[in-house]
Amino acid sequence: MNNKGFTLIEVLSVIVLTSIIIITVFTTFKTTFGASKEEAYKVMKNNIVSVGYDYINECNLGTINCDFSYQNNNKFKAIDLQNAGFFKDLNSPIDGKYLGTCLELEATIDNGVTVINLIDNCYSDSEESIFVDNMDDSIEQENSSNKSNNKDKNKNKDKDKNKN
Repeated sequence: MNNKGFTLIEVLSVIVLTSIIIITVFTTFKTTFGASKEEAYKVMKNNIVSVGYDYINECNLGTINCDFSYQNNNKFKAIDLQNAGFFKDLNSPIDGKYLGTCLELEATIDNGVTVINLIDNCYSDSEESIFVDNMDDSIEQENSSNKSNNKDKNKNKDKDKNKN
């Protein structure tokens, strides 16, 4: 008898090994792309906060039509930034959901420092605070829980500047 084909065991072992390789590759790609979408969303939120600071400056200068004021109406949504021409697309990199109405920014002045809280009602109920020093226009992202620590750091910086 002439046996030139593969046995059933050989065929099944090739199928099992191929399946394991495909599952491993698929899982790796899924994890990698999922993480990159989350990072893109974080970057987008940081951009919205940065543009929010520009929006406040433009409102205060009167170069755009808005009803923002620190005392009366210190909250605005990302859609306001889009309507003012700062953004063309506010769709989420995660799933394409429109973010203009669910991302809200709240701005206050605390000891000469503009504090912008980003309230994310899109995917979570998280808040991120952005402190902007009006003296040098530097922006640093801080967690809301570290808010009081950062105020103390800013006071110490001012004391050090006054000593020099």
